[in-house]
Amino acid sequence: MERILLVTDYPNLTELEIHDFHKEIALNYFTNKSSLRSIFQEQITNLILINNDECAMTCSSNYTAKIYAHILTFFKNLKILRIIEPSIVSYPPLSLCYLPSTTFSSPILTHLYINVQTFDDCLCLLDGRLKQLTTLFVTVCCPFESSRIIHNMNKLSNLKCFSLKMFYEFQPYDRIASLLRRMSNLEKLTLNISIKDRNSVIDGTYIQHDIFDCMPQLH
Repeated sequence: MERILLVTDYPNLTELEIHDFHKEIALNYFTNKSSLRSIFQEQITNLILINNDECAMTCSSNYTAKIYAHILTFFKNLKILRIIEPSIVSYPPLSLCYLPSTTFSSPILTHLYINVQTFDDCLCLLDGRLKQLTTLFVTVCCPFESSRIIHNMNKLSNLKCFSLKMFYEFQPYDRIASLLRRMSNLEKLTLNISIKDRNSVIDGTYIQHDIFDCMPQLH
C-alpha cells in the first residue's frame, strides 16, 4: 500500500478500498506515525474495507473499540464507511451496547454499511452519535437482546435510506416497528427479517397502518 500511495501525489484521491483488511493494517497504518497519515486524514472521504478478520477469533466489543471506533476518529473527513465480508466467513460485528455512548461517533459520517452483533447495537448506532447519517445498511448477526438497555428514541429526521437484515428469527416485532416509526423522512426501506411467536398475523394492512403511514416520503 505504501509503495503505491507514496510513489506520487494523488490530489484527487478521495476513495480508498482495502482488500484483505485485518486489524494489523489499522494498528500499523491508521496512526499518527504512519507515512500515509496525511492522505488518510485529509483526503479520504469514502473508505471500503474487505474485512478478513474472523468473527470467532476475537471479542467483538474489544474489536469495536480498537478498530472500528478508531477508524472514525482517525479519518477526519470520512463520510462513507463500508465494511464488507470477503466470503461466507463473517468478520467481527460492531458491538456497542456496553461501551461508552461516545464510542464510534462522528459529526460528519453520512453512509454506513456494517454488520452489528445484536439489534440493540443497531439502536445504539441511531442514538445520536452519528448525527448526519442519511444511509444505514445493517446486518444483525446474533439473537441476543437486552430490554434493560435504554435507548434514545428521538426522531431520525436525517435518515433517508435504511436496510435491516437478520440471520435469525426475531421475537419482539414491536421494537422494530417502534424504530421504523422514528424514520419519518425515509425514502428507501429494505427489510429481510423473520418474526416469530406472534399471536396475530402481520399482513399488508397491518404494516401499512403500523409503519408506512409514518413514512410519507417512502418510495
